[in-house]
Amino acid sequence: MSHDVVASVPGRKADVSNPLAVAGVLALVTALTAVMMSWVVLDSVRNVQLNQAEKLLRSELVSRKDRVQSYIQSIANDLQNVASSRISNIILSEFEAGFTKFDGLALEPLQAAYITDNPNPIGRKHTLLKASDGSQYSAIHERYHDWFLQLSESHDYYDLFLVSASGDVLYSVYKEDDFASNLNTGKYSETELAATFANLRDNSQPRSVVFRDFSQYLPSGNIPAAFMGSPIIFDGVFQGALIAQLKREPFNRLLRQSRPPGKGPETYLVGTDKLLRSSSLAKASGTVESSHINSASVTAALANTSGVIQTTDYRGVNVLSAYAPFIWNDLVWATLVEFDIAEINKPVTELRRRLLVLGIICVVLAFLLGWLLADNRPKQSDETPEIGS
Repeated sequence: MSHDVVASVPGRKADVSNPLAVAGVLALVTALTAVMMSWVVLDSVRNVQLNQAEKLLRSELVSRKDRVQSYIQSIANDLQNVASSRISNIILSEFEAGFTKFDGLALEPLQAAYITDNPNPIGRKHTLLKASDGSQYSAIHERYHDWFLQLSESHDYYDLFLVSASGDVLYSVYKEDDFASNLNTGKYSETELAATFANLRDNSQPRSVVFRDFSQYLPSGNIPAAFMGSPIIFDGVFQGALIAQLKREPFNRLLRQSRPPGKGPETYLVGTDKLLRSSSLAKASGTVESSHINSASVTAALANTSGVIQTTDYRGVNVLSAYAPFIWNDLVWATLVEFDIAEINKPVTELRRRLLVLGIICVVLAFLLGWLLADNRPKQSDETPEIGS
């Protein structure tokens, strides 16, 4: 008799991978790879941006300094040439002759004729060629005013003065309250105009030049003004001085020349008192112009050093700052050209955003790919077939 013998061998479960674990691992590896590659790329781009910005700042610093140097030197040359010419001594003598006709009381009648009774509005007083007072002075004024006005406008002076050896302001192009006053005894004897004249008088050498730095000037409404002058000397004797009052606008134009609006670095000048000598771009608070600027780059430039550093500017903004001293005769300014770090890093910020988006996409795709590959692997049977005889 035959009978069937059935032997059963315990079954063994197949090694089935968890799709979620596989997908997670693949996504994690992709994320780590993307982070590392992004860090390398961003660091490289950041260094390239900083190097390019530094080269630009150094170039701009030299260019702007040269422009300011050329402008100041052109004023000095102009004043030297005019003051040292024989015609200046003649003109000065004529104005002094007309001035003395008032017997030492020229201030009130001349200010009345050319300021108070001048029919032109404030800011246009210089358009009066001759007052109607019938004086010898006005005849002389009519003869030379146009020439002095053109000289002043050609260099964009705020004003131009002829001052006698005794300190009388014999002539002024724009006729403010300092016109016809005396710089030795008058109410403006403590101003920078008076100090400029005193320097020229006490150290009078042919073709010498005196430059007084910007400071608030009362006759001009307390707006900052600088003064440069040259002595008028005849036969070795000091006869008087030709003095120009300078304003900040020409310096602003020179510093911002060729700069597209809202683009590129900011260039500005700072004096030894740590106050701005050129207008800043940040005026919203109304306090920038009168605030002391104690940045590291200003301090370094005024200490007669130059370089490029990352620092905080007068707005409290992180900048890359190129700095150097500007020295002309006894004048010392700090010259600064600065880029906002945020502006330098704009390409880095944009690239970081793009890499982040790309990285997220790659991680998601890696997760999906891992899930699909793990889920679609062939699966083994849980049991072995029965064995019978």
